[in-house]
Amino acid sequence: MLDKLLSLRKKLDIANRSELFKRSAHNTMWSTLDYLVLPILFIVATPIFVGHLGVEMYGLWMLSNTLTGFTGLFAFGLTDATIKFVSKYHALDDTDGVVRVAQSTLLMYGSLGLFALAATFFAAPFLVEKVFNIKPQDFSLAITVLRLSGLGIAVRFIDSVFMSVFQGYQRYDLSAKVTIPANILTVVSNVVLVLMGFHVKEVVTCSIAVLALSALSKSFLLRRILSLKINLIPRFDVRTIKEIWSYGMYSWVQDMSAILLGQVDRLLIASLLSTSALAYYSVCLQLAQQIHAVLSKGTAFLFPLSSASLESGNKEGMRRIYFKALRLVTVVAVGIGFPLFLFADKVLTVWMGPAFAEHATIILRILAFGFTVLATSIVPYYYMNGIGFVRLNTVFGFISGTAVAGSVVLLIPSLGLPGVALARLANIPVGLISRTIMHRRVFGDMRWYTSLLILGPIIVTFLLGLPLLDWLSSQKIGIILLGGAMCFSGIVASLASFLFSKIIPIETVQS
Repeated sequence: MLDKLLSLRKKLDIANRSELFKRSAHNTMWSTLDYLVLPILFIVATPIFVGHLGVEMYGLWMLSNTLTGFTGLFAFGLTDATIKFVSKYHALDDTDGVVRVAQSTLLMYGSLGLFALAATFFAAPFLVEKVFNIKPQDFSLAITVLRLSGLGIAVRFIDSVFMSVFQGYQRYDLSAKVTIPANILTVVSNVVLVLMGFHVKEVVTCSIAVLALSALSKSFLLRRILSLKINLIPRFDVRTIKEIWSYGMYSWVQDMSAILLGQVDRLLIASLLSTSALAYYSVCLQLAQQIHAVLSKGTAFLFPLSSASLESGNKEGMRRIYFKALRLVTVVAVGIGFPLFLFADKVLTVWMGPAFAEHATIILRILAFGFTVLATSIVPYYYMNGIGFVRLNTVFGFISGTAVAGSVVLLIPSLGLPGVALARLANIPVGLISRTIMHRRVFGDMRWYTSLLILGPIIVTFLLGLPLLDWLSSQKIGIILLGGAMCFSGIVASLASFLFSKIIPIETVQS
């Protein structure tokens, strides 16, 4: 017994793990921390923003953020292409190739940023007056805010170039050490502005200024620590531009699919309902999407890692890491999403107040389940992009985004905001099909049902939780109850995952 305990302790000691494991754990920690800071601060500050700006103005701010999220519309997939080829040339120890990719991307992104700025500037009046349901007295302010969103897109492009180089080098720690302070500064300064009586225009302007400062800081770090002579002067290299563009076009279609999946619903709410409805939905979405987003950021290193592993021929290692990461992501997603599903009314009441909770509880519950399921697509997505199946990812991403957008249009008239939340479940069948094809093409597994089994722990846990909703509605939420729910969901999901793997081991390839 003692020998087994000593053996287990040795396995758990990170000092005894491989360099690949240590690097992956390091990147996971920094990538997750980098992402978590901003949403946590915004979650804490949201009651202040809504209370001082009002529901209408907060909705306008969320509309501005939604348009900034349309960066992918003008990006043509260059961010993923930069990560892909930086990781490739870094693995080949070709520093000149890395610099050439970065400065070529800078040229393309600079040009696209200017185009996005001009397009948004001229389109803003039409969008405000003809497309979105905005009160006439707010037209002037809304036009200014949307034009500022265009400037935000241009600045975000430049920042993403330097961010992509760090990620291609698998140095998420360096990027995070700039991004984390910048995010803290953004939220704190926004809170101060709101408390001082300033409005949406000043808040958006401040956020753009901090983002520009963050981009300059990343550029400095690349030169100082990684010794990459990447300056702000773009480079026109036809061969490199063609290489990036050929990969980026497929990634761009993926970005368009992500926009359909993640942004169009909010635009439709602003157009078909109101900015107040957008505020209710955005608050719930801001919380629920963390289930997927935190895990996505924490495992982002799988993209450059799978690309580098492919170059080195380590296919067995790729398969092993894939299934371990997939199982871990599924269990953690349930551990986060299930308690949010159970305590949606309590969380919204404590966070935003009883009146807000009355409008939004059902929305948050549906979104919590939807994003828990969506988390199972994270690992396959990164692997398919990393090993070159970008076209397949593109096709299914577009189908998924189109299915969600179409469902929103169909369900809003009859169900309102709950219909928008339900529409996000339309991507589940597409995800199952894409994972099945991916397992066949990459791992040679010809079984059609293995992709479905991945959802087993999620379905079992949420079904067991349904009878608890009525009882929990009369209970006071506390640390013990919340902790118990998280432990319960984690244990149930882990047991279900273990049992499914024993009954039908999905890691065993069958051709």
